[in-house]
Amino acid sequence: MNTSQYRDYLRDRQTDLDKGLKKLKSKLGKMSDTLRKSSEHALDYIAMGKMQQALITVNAELRRIEQPVATCKRCGVSISPEREQVLAFTLYCQRCSN
Repeated sequence: MNTSQYRDYLRDRQTDLDKGLKKLKSKLGKMSDTLRKSSEHALDYIAMGKMQQALITVNAELRRIEQPVATCKRCGVSISPEREQVLAFTLYCQRCSN
């Protein structure tokens, strides 16, 4: 998967997560306070939290790959263009990945 394909994948995932979160927020917003406390709807809140975290991750990754030069998440060193071409979604430089 090259960088362009990965970016497209992340944008599609971002759209899906946004839609899912809006749907859950709307559903939960219509319930009374009593229903919000029920175990049935607690799962919706858990799902919403997981979707929000996934969206944060996707947004961060999009920002990272859209930078002119990708940087290692651990040490901040620039990731070589050769490494990024082979592993478009890599988070770490070669030294930190070992």
